[in-house]
Amino acid sequence: MTVLFSMPSLTVAECSKEVVSSELSRQGYSYEFLRTDDDGDNVFRLRKDGSSFSLRVETDGDLSLSKFYQNDGFTNDDTARVMESIRYLQVYVDSDDDVAMQYHVAQWGENRCNFDISRNIRMFIQLTDTAERRLRNQS
Repeated sequence: MTVLFSMPSLTVAECSKEVVSSELSRQGYSYEFLRTDDDGDNVFRLRKDGSSFSLRVETDGDLSLSKFYQNDGFTNDDTARVMESIRYLQVYVDSDDDVAMQYHVAQWGENRCNFDISRNIRMFIQLTDTAERRLRNQS
């Protein structure tokens, strides 16, 4: 008896612009493709609830999400206090004096597109919302 298994195409596909765009559309995200950078990473801008953030997808499936806020006088000491209680999210004041929030997801092993992209985006939104609330409550 031969048993065949069907794997979702995103688990073994290179994370090309087309594959990621298709997944974002399928999940109902509002997005804009910005560019493919010199490293071959595809960069998208996503929008939700009036704010936007960037999604960088490497062809091997690694993800980076970034969001920047106008700094209302926060310091890196303030952002460090926020990071103490929120795992996985980097929060810091960048060289432009904006508050930067970043979340990175590495795919270990074989190259594969991250079929959990929607779950990672939702987690990033939840983390940044929590971090922003905590920053505002410190002042």
